Formats: sequence, structure tokens, C-alpha cells
Amino acid sequence: MLDRNTWGKLISFEKEFNRRGEKFGRRAIFETMQVSGSMARLYEFALYNKDVIRYAPTTIEIGDGLTVGVITDLHIPYHDEAALEAALERFEREKVDVIVLLGDVIDFYKISRFIKSPQKKTVSEEIKDTRSFLTGLRARFPGARIIYKKGNHEDRMDAYIMGNASEIYDLVEQLLEQKLGLHELEIEFIEDPFQIGKLWFLHGHEKPGGSYNPEYICNVIFKYVLDHFIVGHFHRNQTKPFKQISGKIFWGAALGYLAGEMDYAKINQWNQGLAVIKMDKTGHFRPEIRTIQSGEVY
Repeated sequence: MLDRNTWGKLISFEKEFNRRGEKFGRRAIFETMQVSGSMARLYEFALYNKDVIRYAPTTIEIGDGLTVGVITDLHIPYHDEAALEAALERFEREKVDVIVLLGDVIDFYKISRFIKSPQKKTVSEEIKDTRSFLTGLRARFPGARIIYKKGNHEDRMDAYIMGNASEIYDLVEQLLEQKLGLHELEIEFIEDPFQIGKLWFLHGHEKPGGSYNPEYICNVIFKYVLDHFIVGHFHRNQTKPFKQISGKIFWGAALGYLAGEMDYAKINQWNQGLAVIKMDKTGHFRPEIRTIQSGEVY
């Protein structure tokens, strides 16, 4: 059966094989997924036609209305504590019902593809720091629904395991969720884009390709979403309306990050930010995208 979990594995394995310059064909599927020959053939067909395969998104119930707080790209342990505190104080003031962590909460520096400094924190230290943050977040917002959207930095753990020990991948499924204690903290971990009301939430790495012009983030993402959306990933606030010939207007936004100085892209167009989005019971929303500078929200 091709369920959402299996499909996610297939896509992840295909990306890893492509990165290594190898084809993730029927034989590789058979050996990696440990399925029958006929099932491997089915999976190969599904991957070949992945551009037309769709799954119903995860949707969040609205009730009589919600206030949603959104932060992204903390890159723990390289987060900016003053900026993060400013964002959480705003969430307290707004009495948010839902907090969305829109990806790249943890950095996973030591298992990136880049040259690593031996002075940086280990994977276990990063996990410890991230779990500490999540534990504090839950204690601070005991009644809020907290959603953790998977970003490309969270993908680093799966990619590392698949690249170095793919034979035991099935033994360490949901390893990140377990190590971060998400179940105990009642924090939902969502891998795919999801909807709250009429607004799509995605990290931003889901689109094909990696390069972009920082002036046109929303333009690029809208071509793939064709609906209301908010993304992280690009470390920059940006909003833009899009109007169809029929007159229907869509809203798109990119959200600034909450990390401090990073080792790469020393010269950049990044800024720190947060979002507070108020939704009525019909799913319509009023967004506020705010910039943070020197620990102050503007």
C-alpha cells in the first residue's frame, strides 16, 4: 500500500540516491525498501509519475477562530535568544492558540554536507539544546497547540542515516521525534505542507531547485502553491498579493529567521521576524508579519 509514510520514505530515498549520482530504480527500491518485486515495480511507477500524485493535506480544525503564532529557522544552537524571547513575548501578548515552528528549528551542523569546524557542537548537544527549548516552550504555553513542521535541516538526519546506514533505516524511524521528546511534550511533527483555514504552511525547501533571487521569493513559491501561503527557509520577510484574471486575490509571505550570525552567506538580505495570524471560523485570516531587530519587534 502506498500510504503517506511510505511515500515520504520513497521521496527521501530518491533524493539521497540522486545526490550520490545513483538511480533509485526498481532494484534499488526492492533492496532498500525490502518489498516484493511487484511492489517495487508499483513504487517505481509512482515515483516516475510523482508530479501528478497528490495527497490530501493535513488540516487543522479552526472552531470559532484561532490566533496562530509562527516562527521559523531558529537553527538551534545558533539561535538569537533575544529575538526568540521577543517573538514569544508577542505570542503571550496575543494569547495565541496555535504555535507553528515552520522548520529548521535544529541546525544539525555536524551532519551537513559542508566542511565542518571541530569546534561546533555535536549532534547530541544540538538535540539536547533543542529539546530544552521545546520543553520550555510547552511549559510557557501549556494550552497551545504546537506544530513542528519539518524543514531541510531536520532532513539532514534522515539523509545522513540513508547515506551511511540505509540498511538499518527502518530501525531508527522517527528517531528525531523520539530524541526531542515530541510525543511527551504533545508537539505534533508534520513532514508535509499543511493548511490552517485557507492558508498553506510550508517550510520553503519543498519546491524544486535551490537558488533564488531574494527579491522574488513570493513570486517563485506562488508558482508551485497557487494558493495562500506562508514559508520560512529564505530568512527574509516578504509579502505579496497575487490576483487572478477573475479578480480573486491570493496572499503569500516569507518569514524572517530567528538565528544569529551564521557561518555562511556573511553578506545577505536576511532579517529576523515573526507572524501572528488571526483566523475566523470560515478560515479567512488577517496576517501580521513583524520584523525583529536587536531584540525588539517592529
